Amino acid sequence: MLSTNLLFFTACRFLMLWNLNILCLCVCMCTTGQSGNRTLENEFAQAGFSAAVVQEEVVLGAVGANEWRGGIVRFGTEPAPIPHFVKLDTPTDSYLGYSLSSLCGWSTSFGALLVAGSPREGHVGGIHILALHRNGSVATILHQQGSQLGSYFGAEILSLEMIENKASRSNEKGSCRILVGTPGAWRGDREQGSVIVYAPQKDGDKISLQSLPSLVPSRDSEQGWFGAVIENLGDLDGDGERDVAVGAPRESEGTGAIYIYLSHNGELSSKPSQRIKGTKTSGLFGLALALTADLTGDGLPDLAVGSFGLITILRSLRVVRLQTILGLEPNRIPLPGTAANGERNGHFNFSIFMSLTAQATGEVTVPLKIELNLDVGRRKPRAEFVQSGKDAGVGLNKLVKNVTLKLSSKDDNNAEYTCKLEYFITVADNVEDRVRPIHNSFDISIIENEPQDLYPSPVLDPSSPTSHMVLLHFSKDCGKDDICLPDLSLHASLSSHPVPSWAKHQTRFPFLTGYSKQIIVNIRLKNNGEDSYNTFLFVYFPSSFYYNTLTNLSPHDRVACDMVQQNETRESKLLRCQIAQHMFKAQALLNFKVLLSTEERQTMQELFITASVKGENETKAALRDNSAEPRPLPILTAANLFLTEGEEMNAFVDILVKGINKETNFTYKVLNQGQEAVSFYLDFLLPVTFDGVPALQFQKASKRVECSAQREPSREDLKFGGEEICGTQHCILIPCKSIELLPVSENMDVSLTFTVLTKAFTKNNNGKFTLVTSGRLHLNNSHFVSINDESQHRAQVNIVVSVQLMHNFLLIIGLSAGGGLLLLLLVVAACYKAGFFKRNQMQEPNVNGGNTAQDVGRYEVIVSENAKEPAVGEKSDAAE
Repeated sequence: MLSTNLLFFTACRFLMLWNLNILCLCVCMCTTGQSGNRTLENEFAQAGFSAAVVQEEVVLGAVGANEWRGGIVRFGTEPAPIPHFVKLDTPTDSYLGYSLSSLCGWSTSFGALLVAGSPREGHVGGIHILALHRNGSVATILHQQGSQLGSYFGAEILSLEMIENKASRSNEKGSCRILVGTPGAWRGDREQGSVIVYAPQKDGDKISLQSLPSLVPSRDSEQGWFGAVIENLGDLDGDGERDVAVGAPRESEGTGAIYIYLSHNGELSSKPSQRIKGTKTSGLFGLALALTADLTGDGLPDLAVGSFGLITILRSLRVVRLQTILGLEPNRIPLPGTAANGERNGHFNFSIFMSLTAQATGEVTVPLKIELNLDVGRRKPRAEFVQSGKDAGVGLNKLVKNVTLKLSSKDDNNAEYTCKLEYFITVADNVEDRVRPIHNSFDISIIENEPQDLYPSPVLDPSSPTSHMVLLHFSKDCGKDDICLPDLSLHASLSSHPVPSWAKHQTRFPFLTGYSKQIIVNIRLKNNGEDSYNTFLFVYFPSSFYYNTLTNLSPHDRVACDMVQQNETRESKLLRCQIAQHMFKAQALLNFKVLLSTEERQTMQELFITASVKGENETKAALRDNSAEPRPLPILTAANLFLTEGEEMNAFVDILVKGINKETNFTYKVLNQGQEAVSFYLDFLLPVTFDGVPALQFQKASKRVECSAQREPSREDLKFGGEEICGTQHCILIPCKSIELLPVSENMDVSLTFTVLTKAFTKNNNGKFTLVTSGRLHLNNSHFVSINDESQHRAQVNIVVSVQLMHNFLLIIGLSAGGGLLLLLLVVAACYKAGFFKRNQMQEPNVNGGNTAQDVGRYEVIVSENAKEPAVGEKSDAAE
């Protein structure tokens, strides 16, 4: 016995491993008698890595032959067969022979066909379809390469003849499938593995491959090596077609799993019928698969699953195939009032015919759960079961029942059972929705019991439908052909809301920014044909508005509207309204209003809205008047202006002297009480003559307005109070306009300056005369609309002329001047008489310096001997 110390050593450098490899090669060459520079051929062949039986000939895979190019070893049918190594022209390290499979017993004139895998060929893998000639030669019929690096395409190959019955085998009809495992394939961003499925087509000696949907693991599988093992399970479910198991030994972090795929109608399903996970106690579950004999004695094959240090036997369950036929009698609900009992539409017979078969011997017990639901998906069902005894169910529209059926075999392979169930339902006569049929569902399932001994509960064949739907239709009032052809017509118009009181008599008023808050879409919808089903009205409107409500609907009219989600970048919104809930009756007429509101300032010039109507059963020929594009509604700015007189209602002019003209002005005030800045026009109407004599002459206007040349007023101008003003006088019109926008909540004073010609008022000497001026405010109708009454746009200011003439004006002035001079002389004389103009003089002191005192009238001047002479620039204390 060798010491364990000789079997293990530490390699510190890669060079040591390389030298060991060279040493092994030398030993092999010496023992096999090779010399020189010949390459290795069969020294590392590993013949038997895979095996296949091709028409009674055994073929082994030799993956290491010919410097790991790979190859096959053929064993004939002689009593002492001699192995025959076959070299094929493949690249180094291709591993040809990694997997082998006979191609469904097919053959060509060259010989029987074999499929061999080379998973490392060109780093993408490949498969070779080989023809094995009786003389020992091999010819390549087809070479198919993989498409993904590192996928190990060809690591496992299974040729599967879909039909179990050999009598139905046909090479020409494509009943053969080639399943190629690619355990290292990437799917999306995960390495999951897959099984590529081909349908080979044979044309003489030529073979072609048609790709079919691949088999893939569950989405959460990662690095599971799905497709590393593929096994033929035979007819697992008893339908006469072959089924397949696929192993994924590294799935679920090395725990492993296997997938079961069933065949149906000659095709392998791409969805697994089962996914069986391994246990944590044994890793790599699904590393090997093998179909075993009937180990449980139930007549069904069992499956052996290899894992790390453990073999698990999976038994097959009995598969029950179910066929169900549902029926309703009668199959239509009559029109209201036509039922025999007058209130309800009578009873409907709900019949269920079931046929169950199973591949088994003896008796098979099948516990079933049956669930019936009437008018599925409706909050308030329109049908209900007729309650009777224990079959009343758990609700008026729902019935759940458990039944146990026993299938008895008629021969050695099949057990069969048929039954019929009947239930009665009724439908009320006053249901609203008589358009949509009543959907009634039938669901069936096998009740899973705990396994007892070796006979657990059977399972339903995945191809057997377990859910069914049967429809109960309503009769239609559509004539003998039972086909309703509606003819819908739509008319729409627009109006704004609210409308100023002075404009309520107008049928169409523009939308006013700063005042209007809603658009009213007036809808008139009529059905000129037969009943229309599921009729919808669609209204497209600007995105700055939102749906508010519906108005003008009568109590029996049913219209329900909701907004349809649109792309945020779109400039319009969509409102969808269901008309009459389900059925818009023939010759029905509907009038209502759709209110659309806004809080935004509109920058468009016009509002465009389109509307259309569509019935579910309306034909293209009747769509000619199903849409409406109302005349666009102009968008203007709301103006709330007031015109009043200025601070004074009257302008006063006093005339005292003939021939001297006087200048005066009068003022009007414009107030903006709206929500927008507004520009405006002002027309001033005033008489310019008095008793046929020119009386007023226009001079200028204030700076905030600009006035045009005066002109003769037209008849239209005289309508607004001008006839009273200008009835006997000659008038002129002075048109003015604002040169700036009047801001919100501000006012503007507009003053006009005139010259009053006194000649017109001095005929009758004294008196008071009044001239009435009129001002009228109006707007640019292409931009602004007033929301207040016309009377708020007119005002009047009176010019009151007061005449107080003075006669002999020069004489009065002369006498006044003379009298004034005389009075002045008298005042001066009186003052002189009183001595007001006399001056007091002070006597100078004598030369001797003596003290003197001289009487100078009322005053006495005293000079003290201690008095000092004032200095230059100082005031004397002596007083006059």
